[in-house]
Amino acid sequence: MKWIDLFQFLNERANDFKNLGQFDWQASVKVYDNQYGGIHDADLIELYEADGSKQLYIKIEGETN
Repeated sequence: MKWIDLFQFLNERANDFKNLGQFDWQASVKVYDNQYGGIHDADLIELYEADGSKQLYIKIEGETN
């Protein structure tokens, strides 16, 4: 998945006026570990400089399931 895919998905959810209130925007962001099956809370979204380009990362900590 690319960041634009995530943006488009969230934008569609945020602008779906027919189903307003169907998504809890105040809920914690969770990340699913497909390899090991764990679910983790996303702690921070940080912008890093890597090889002269800006990269966006989601930091995860701990397992919640």
